[in-house]
Amino acid sequence: MDILRRGSGKLYLGLAFLALASLACVCTAPFAGQTVSDIASGDGPTLTISPSSGPSGTTATIIIKGALPNAPITLDLDPGSTNGTTDANGNWTHEITFNGRVGDISNVVATIGAASEETAAATFEITGSDPTVTPQPTVTATPAGPILTVSPNRAPSGSTATITLSGALPNAPVTLDLDPGSTNGTTDANGNWTYTFTFYGPVGKISNIKATIGAASEQTATGTYEITGELEQAFNAITDILSDTRGHAEFIRMHLSFILNVSPGSVVIEGPEPWVTVIGEINDDGTFMATGRGTVAGFPDIAVVFGGTISMDRIAGEYTMGAEGGLPGGESITYLVIGEAENSAGVLASDFFDLFNAAQGAGDSARMLEMLHPAVLELYGAEACSDYLASIVNPAVTIEVLSAVEIGVWEWIRDGQTLPIADTTSVQVNIHNGDAVSQSELHLAVRPDGTLGWFTDCGESQA
Repeated sequence: MDILRRGSGKLYLGLAFLALASLACVCTAPFAGQTVSDIASGDGPTLTISPSSGPSGTTATIIIKGALPNAPITLDLDPGSTNGTTDANGNWTHEITFNGRVGDISNVVATIGAASEETAAATFEITGSDPTVTPQPTVTATPAGPILTVSPNRAPSGSTATITLSGALPNAPVTLDLDPGSTNGTTDANGNWTYTFTFYGPVGKISNIKATIGAASEQTATGTYEITGELEQAFNAITDILSDTRGHAEFIRMHLSFILNVSPGSVVIEGPEPWVTVIGEINDDGTFMATGRGTVAGFPDIAVVFGGTISMDRIAGEYTMGAEGGLPGGESITYLVIGEAENSAGVLASDFFDLFNAAQGAGDSARMLEMLHPAVLELYGAEACSDYLASIVNPAVTIEVLSAVEIGVWEWIRDGQTLPIADTTSVQVNIHNGDAVSQSELHLAVRPDGTLGWFTDCGESQA
């Protein structure tokens, strides 16, 4: 028997908002189309430093062009900061004197707009002889110090980098400052240590990374990581009602699907009515808060709030409609939202239903019986399910997977019983029967042998 197994202990499936149903219950309500909005920004502002290098004491001109017009600027000068305002053309100029040791690099970051809508960055390097530093005697045979490398050292928000420390004290404690946050470790016998970290933030943000090695902080090593580019990520997700004291969900008739889009430093949530678009900022630790206002079930100017945690792979949080009491009775409705990136949506589900369609196409109800989840056989008995499948097998019927989401524990309700099913995936499908097409949600769950099994109603339960 062909089997379909999940890899590395996880079902790698995309996600979609799905209505709870079995194969025997074909939903007739329309399934909302999933769309991804283009939220990429334009060219954005530029920041240049002229000259971009020079000896300590060099005065350079910082020039910002193409920014928001008449907007406030905060300029972080590493160290220190200053403020200003762009002109009507979005330009701004500032002079600064750079001091330091030869080889020092100052990271200059400009944040523009009252809500920090734009950023731009550049660097200045201290070069040549340094008159502010008293020459030190030459020391021969100085052992090489530790080296800290970050790979990659530039990537979009939400990317993971490998931080490698080499040439440090052997078997020594390490404190790694990550800007923000920190972690600890220990070098190996060769003085090496490796750590992976996911960086978040707006485009242009530069994180300063520092490793301190030894019980008495005998050694240090530094590196940087820059948030770059424009990146969007689409998520499919599922929802569950957490609070609805006034029964709004019934009259709102919420579509159970929408797409979440993430760009560096911000999140935009859009979907079919009555979902209201919300926009917010993503913090360095992956938490976010987004707000918006719109029409819900004919009621205008309804406030919505969405908050939770997000990475480039997963989002989880609470979405509240009527946050300021705009819905009837002044009570809001809150949904739990859980989703994952749709980078490999439905692969295992599609593979499973390819096998299922082959069995049904051959009229092989025995093979369909073998593919059932053990919970179905336990509830109805193998004989009842065998008879039922033999009566419904139809070579003209095929199942097309639209999207899928791993939801963990699912409550399968049948004949007055609620059965918790672990390691479950909800699958949105088109069911083709000749020229007719209908849409439904099915469920797959991992069986004890690691393969997937499906669910259906075989008639009267043995209970």
